[in-house]
Amino acid sequence: MVYLLNADIDAGTKVVFPVENKSDLEVIEQKIESKNTQIVHGNNSSVPEIKNFIRDIDKLYTQYKNLGYTSTIGTGVDLSTPHFEKRYAILTGDVLTANDHCQLLARYRPDVETSIYIDDTIQTLEIDADQILAKLAQKNTESGKLMATNINYLIQEGLYPAPNGEIRDEDRAYLKLWATLKARRNASLANPKQTLCDRLRESGYTLEILEDSKTEETENIEQNHKDAKKENRELEDEAIASTEVCFCQSKNYKKYKNSPPSAVGHL
Repeated sequence: MVYLLNADIDAGTKVVFPVENKSDLEVIEQKIESKNTQIVHGNNSSVPEIKNFIRDIDKLYTQYKNLGYTSTIGTGVDLSTPHFEKRYAILTGDVLTANDHCQLLARYRPDVETSIYIDDTIQTLEIDADQILAKLAQKNTESGKLMATNINYLIQEGLYPAPNGEIRDEDRAYLKLWATLKARRNASLANPKQTLCDRLRESGYTLEILEDSKTEETENIEQNHKDAKKENRELEDEAIASTEVCFCQSKNYKKYKNSPPSAVGHL
């Protein structure tokens, strides 16, 4: 897919390419030689030029021959002016669900020839909401209270049990809803290719499923892509590891350093 994308861009075709993972998009960004290409992902979305572009994207995107983006471009974006000639989607299925994939594809509304690469990996994930719930909370036989079995995980998911692990009565309904949504998400992530195909067919699209016909050239390109992703991750890890913590004092530090703790807390 990366080979076909690059070939069309080099040939001058106007291409829009949504990508699920920013690590994939960053590698594509490094290799694209066309200067008239705009790339938007989580690592550059705070750059002033990109921030301005995102803010007025519906007015600015037609100024570029090619546009690549991740879900950093949110659901409120509606690119409806016909401009691009082809769409390539590179999806891994390990972050976004099939519904998320469809939304990512639909940022650009006009109907164009679309090629989708999606990983056909199948995972074993729990898709029964009751089983998901049972692993996170169990009823105490003595008190009858619902107790969390993994407090830290619940907190990460936005659920906050009491310090002793008790799940409050008012949170039980939400916990059940959360488990149901988690089961649906797992069902999509377990087999992303099939789930996306089902969603697209339900929406009225006609699909042509192509086998991945690899050649020595395409295999080399794929391996180079993977190697570049690995190198980028290593460089990012190295940068994080070498980061120094910087402590900045408030200009009012001397004024308040001898104040009571309550006052110092509001510097």
